[in-house]
Amino acid sequence: MIDGLSASPFSLALPGLYLAAGLVAAIVSWRWLGRNEWKRGTTLALGTVWLILATAEYWGAGPWSFIRQSTDLDFALTQHLFLVKAHGGGQFSHAFGGGTDVGAMSFLTGQYLSLERLLISLFPLWIAHGLHKLGVFALGFAGTYLVCRKGADLPRAPAFGLAAFYPVAAESLANITWGMGFGYALIPLAVYVVALRPGRSYYMISLFALATLHSVSSAPTHSGLAFFPAVLIAGLLLRPRKLLAILLGCIVLGLALACNWMDSLLAKAQLSPLTFRAAYADLSLHGIADGLQSFALTISGYREPFWLGLFALGLLLWQHRWKRAAAIGGGQIAAVGLGTVLLGVPWAMLGAPGLRAINFQYVSIAYIFIGLLSFALAIRGGRGAAALMLGLSAGRLAWLLAFNASVWLSEGSLSTLEQGVRRLEARSWGQGETVRVATIPYRLPANLAPIAGLDAADGGYNLILKSTGDFWLGNAVKGTQEIGAGYVSLGVDGWDFKCCASYDVTDHIYLDGLRILNVKYLLSALPLSGEGLSQIEGPGPDEEVPPRSGSSFADRMGGYLRLLADPPPLRVYALKDPLPRVFAAKTVMAVRDEEMMQAVRQNALERAAVVDERGAASLGQGPLAEMTLSSFELGQDAVTATIDAPEGGVLVFNIPYSPFWKAEVDGTAVPLEAANIVHMAVPVPPGSKQVSLHYHRPVLGEMFSAGAQ
Repeated sequence: MIDGLSASPFSLALPGLYLAAGLVAAIVSWRWLGRNEWKRGTTLALGTVWLILATAEYWGAGPWSFIRQSTDLDFALTQHLFLVKAHGGGQFSHAFGGGTDVGAMSFLTGQYLSLERLLISLFPLWIAHGLHKLGVFALGFAGTYLVCRKGADLPRAPAFGLAAFYPVAAESLANITWGMGFGYALIPLAVYVVALRPGRSYYMISLFALATLHSVSSAPTHSGLAFFPAVLIAGLLLRPRKLLAILLGCIVLGLALACNWMDSLLAKAQLSPLTFRAAYADLSLHGIADGLQSFALTISGYREPFWLGLFALGLLLWQHRWKRAAAIGGGQIAAVGLGTVLLGVPWAMLGAPGLRAINFQYVSIAYIFIGLLSFALAIRGGRGAAALMLGLSAGRLAWLLAFNASVWLSEGSLSTLEQGVRRLEARSWGQGETVRVATIPYRLPANLAPIAGLDAADGGYNLILKSTGDFWLGNAVKGTQEIGAGYVSLGVDGWDFKCCASYDVTDHIYLDGLRILNVKYLLSALPLSGEGLSQIEGPGPDEEVPPRSGSSFADRMGGYLRLLADPPPLRVYALKDPLPRVFAAKTVMAVRDEEMMQAVRQNALERAAVVDERGAASLGQGPLAEMTLSSFELGQDAVTATIDAPEGGVLVFNIPYSPFWKAEVDGTAVPLEAANIVHMAVPVPPGSKQVSLHYHRPVLGEMFSAGAQ
């Protein structure tokens, strides 16, 4: 939200706004429903008005419309845009985090078909964004309405209220959608098709259409964790005697998902053991206290569905509808508790330690729909239920619109991305240089540089290599930073980007560490200073500074409004003499693991290859003969260097080590060793002329073919 307002009258006013809008809507609907029967045309008209109002922030201002920077703009949308606009193909990209596997780097990459990337390729970005949000809200509304009408036999008014509430019930449903796709929005529609349509006309067509849409617009490791439990639980609550049909429908949905995502999931499984997250992240629960806390957090995150579900259970018990109460109670417990149970499983003891790093709490999002469905199944319609749900949906929508408006002002609009890309594409600096950049993450999307064709040392993506994460925390940033969930960023904990007119970056960043990573340029919307840093583009240090938290409220608001249409100018700063992308080592140093970080910091810039004992056995130790690098080329999944090495030596590639890289010298395979934590080193025999690296991670088709042979 707007700086200075996190604990201010604005934040305190949000619940009041929710209550006021809800009461007005409830009173109006109560009085209106007493005199009028809600007809089909009324539903269609009000549904259209609701859809326009609920999504207007996302498209109504055109290129200056709202998008949540900390999720969609910093992470998901920019990854999609990179894959459409800048990725030239292949398994590997040099654009993120010093280099990473494209199929494995994120939960939203590696699938064969993506609806989100199709939208981006067909339409201007703001139109694609608006269409995507319209689809999310419309599908969530339509599916919930159909389930309430056809499954719970509710009249139109309460069904409308429940349908209008579901898409705005949580920020994960409304704002965090470019990564999840339609995964959450399709839960109600999937319940309708799988549980209520078997045996009816065009059932198979509707099932396959749904399966196709879900497979190309979802995230199996995230939205999928909630999607399938929600469909199964809701289906059994609605039609318990159709268990086989429901299971078969879920199998079809799962198979379609697997067909589109199988190589992506394989890539993540292959790379996962090498990642920072697998090495350090442990999301599992330890003991009853952790489990109860997880349960309580789930409830607090979905308050309205919880209280509606609890009310439904109490109503059923009061009416002595014991079987229905038992079923609904069991369904609610399963939906809210399954994620907690999975987090409590001792995966390491079961031989699957990697599952400790999976956030099974995503399963609990299923509870949003299960809570609403429980309420729908318990009530029998009536003015009271309709007024309650219409009031809740209006209040929740008013809260979301106001919250989004504050974030919109504070973070900026979609134009931050589009204008940033245009400015980088029109740059005069860095032409013809094979160097990396890094971004100060304020008013500039984390993945801005890769979209414009630049290689970045940082980035917003999931499966960060352990070596990259270790180096970043030890040699790039000062202080603490949480990168396990997927961000290699210069945004160190405690660095307030809104307080000061200028920042000495050496208080927060090791510039020498960035130089080791081949970083020559820092991108920033803020004035920077620091020894070894020089500005080469952008306004002066006192010019066009974004609004500061010390300014008056009126000045901040005026400044924020101006930045919606005209984002702050880009400032570019140059670092001195970064290590090249490829270079000849002058010496090889062998150190113990606990000495590695400091040894790299002290020696890498002198073109030393700092290695462990294994690397020393392959590369040798001590000073090396002079070797000349004539040229090098970054190709698709390959790096080729031309050298003159009359006495041999060691060639270092400024790319993090991965076992999927293979090295050849003049066509002969040679060892490839990790060096300087984030580099790779190749031993070069005397007289060699060419060194090449090739990246290849086996895909599923190759594995099947090899198995068949």
